[in-house]
Amino acid sequence: MINKDQWLLETDSANFCLPKWNKTVALMAELYDAPLGLIVQASSQGFQYTATNYGHRGPYPAGEQYPADANIFARQVVETGKTLYVADAESDPQWADNPEVADEGFCSFLGMPIYWPDGKVFGVICVMDQSITAYGDAFMRLIEQLRDLIEQDLQLWDQFELMRDMALKDKPDELYNSQGLSTLGQSCMQFARRYGFDIGVIGVSLEQLEELRQKDKQRCEKILSEVGHTIQNKLRGSDVAAKLESDSFVLVALANSPDEIELLCQRLQEAVEALPFQVSIACTQQFYPLDKAPNVETMLRGASSVA
Repeated sequence: MINKDQWLLETDSANFCLPKWNKTVALMAELYDAPLGLIVQASSQGFQYTATNYGHRGPYPAGEQYPADANIFARQVVETGKTLYVADAESDPQWADNPEVADEGFCSFLGMPIYWPDGKVFGVICVMDQSITAYGDAFMRLIEQLRDLIEQDLQLWDQFELMRDMALKDKPDELYNSQGLSTLGQSCMQFARRYGFDIGVIGVSLEQLEELRQKDKQRCEKILSEVGHTIQNKLRGSDVAAKLESDSFVLVALANSPDEIELLCQRLQEAVEALPFQVSIACTQQFYPLDKAPNVETMLRGASSVA
């Protein structure tokens, strides 16, 4: 399950959405002719700037944090659950100790809450300006549309994680079985299309498996379980691993290049070789550019064949 109180920037899942979110807030700032567009995450720790157009005209890098009791605009949006528009903060004593106003010189704020599918607040999408503004109704509708796009991303991420937690695993190694791989393959393809990733498939097999099984079947099963745990521990947030009936493993991963898949293979081999069993694994790999990727069924049949 997603830890909704953890900073998104501290998770592997940030790779899913952050490039897209950064482009979204940069476009938002451009359309509003404002120096700063932001997505702010709220948690029990306070507030963190998660996506920003920093590097264009904005003064804030991603990762900027404020404590939960800071008198910032996003705090009021989260606490009220309502859109906040402040055209001239300098004329309103409520914002006199707001560090965004007092320290950074921002005068205008327009922000709207962002929610997880279960209704829990994720944070705020907002635009800030150092000049007094007079946004009309079209600007209000625009930020609402952009907020909806962010919530669609959160819904897709939430659905993906929910599927990962369904009863699609085999004991004792807790890896997905073939049915789990098929189900999550659909989500992987959705993620790839939405965020512009390619697909990599890695087949993993123990090179000494038959020899080990003939010598000591019980020990062989223990080794298989440990290898499964090791693979599970090396997964990134976007990777899916499954154990096949042939006692081999398959990983399906989002990637930007074949080199990423090659690097993941190397990490897996090094981790398994570090186990106290003196075993090694063989990895085979396939890489599917998104525009040439086959349908899910074909891809997963290929996944089974490479293991």
